[in-house]
Amino acid sequence: MTEFVEAVSYAKNGDDALNEDAFVIENDIVAVFDGETNKGSPVVPSPGNQAVQALVHAVEDLPRSSDPSVVVKHLQAAVASVGGGPSVAAVGAVLDVCSRRLIRVGDVAVGIAGEFHLRRKLVDEVAAAARAAMLHSCLLDGRDLEELLVEDPGRKMILPLLRASRSWRNRADSAYGFASLDGGTTPDVLIDVFDIDRGAEVIMTTDGYTDPRSTLRESEEVLARSIRDDPLRIASPPGTKGVLPGNNSFDDRTYVRVKIG
Repeated sequence: MTEFVEAVSYAKNGDDALNEDAFVIENDIVAVFDGETNKGSPVVPSPGNQAVQALVHAVEDLPRSSDPSVVVKHLQAAVASVGGGPSVAAVGAVLDVCSRRLIRVGDVAVGIAGEFHLRRKLVDEVAAAARAAMLHSCLLDGRDLEELLVEDPGRKMILPLLRASRSWRNRADSAYGFASLDGGTTPDVLIDVFDIDRGAEVIMTTDGYTDPRSTLRESEEVLARSIRDDPLRIASPPGTKGVLPGNNSFDDRTYVRVKIG
């Protein structure tokens, strides 16, 4: 039995139709998905949104109490059915209440009984550090902050690397490898599995919350301070993109907190 506590999903630009995040809460299944940010020409729905919507529907007929590898294969098949090429990809976490087991593919943050388990992609950390260096140099040269938020030469510099990072999806043989729901095959070593005790609170958030906390309010407050103090997102830890003018954050964000009976 699942006791719902709180759950939200916000689009970074305030338009829910463009949100590349989603969540599912049912009596015996809870899931959070984060579609890959579109790095090409704008299109609606975006490739990441297409992947997420396929995953949301796939969860509905997911066999309960299945082995983690079976769950991931089921999710991968859903993404593969969309077609659309390498841009159709996402990450996610699925909590099977029947087995009290949480299965994670990618960098969704997971909090269990007050302890958070985060995953970072090495290629994103490298790209973010390079972007921060470029933008810091621009500020030292006297460039205007608002101008940099609009143009973001650091983001333009790292885009080729971010696009090339698709080569490391589901590669367990490289430090740059990372898990992805892209219609392919995820090696078991890249699948995270957490066993949940009865009565435990479970939190799942997408990486729009860089420093998730034990409640939604706290998480939102931390995020708001971070955006206020560092809209370019070049402080420690830096990000691969800043907050565009008119947006409420740098990325879509989803926060789900439930209690397992």
